[in-house]
Amino acid sequence: MENLNCNREKSAQLIAYIASKTDVGKTKLMKLLYFIDFSAYTKLGRSVTNDTYLNKRWGPVPSHIFHNLESLIGGHASMTLERRGGENPYEKYLPVEGRGTLHGFAEEEIAIIDEVLSLYGDKTRGQLVNATHEEIPWLATTEGEPIPYFLAPYRAYKRPTKSAVKLLTSDKKFMATIDRALAAYQKELESEAISF
Repeated sequence: MENLNCNREKSAQLIAYIASKTDVGKTKLMKLLYFIDFSAYTKLGRSVTNDTYLNKRWGPVPSHIFHNLESLIGGHASMTLERRGGENPYEKYLPVEGRGTLHGFAEEEIAIIDEVLSLYGDKTRGQLVNATHEEIPWLATTEGEPIPYFLAPYRAYKRPTKSAVKLLTSDKKFMATIDRALAAYQKELESEAISF
């Protein structure tokens, strides 16, 4: 499902900026974008890219950016194959000279981006995948499903114990509230997909 409201220019600038600040390949990039967008939603009530994240095996993935990455970054960043030690080569993104700065971003967005890069920029792609797999937004959805932004404030919660999950799922009123919220979010996504 493509998000027609994804901000392509901001996304392209953001990718180049991330590439100028840290060693980043495709998987690591997708995780850093998730941390940035979900942190922004928690603090500002809106994401930076406005992309729709999907639950994938390796963690959350911004659907529009993922499917349009090459055309999206165009004049902002380039890709090169790089090999680390005995590892297989991986795609590494580098900003095009003169790019890698953020124009049209609010100060609070830049602060969030820099904070996320400070916390996660030196992590490996495997560490970031593991980190996303421990967060409620990924745990609360199944593979292929959109990850609702309304779950962003719950990112820092630790994985509930089996007894806590059993207690929550036995509360019919609570589960009805969750079901209504997910249905409303799905309806919103469907209306975005068909509106131009």
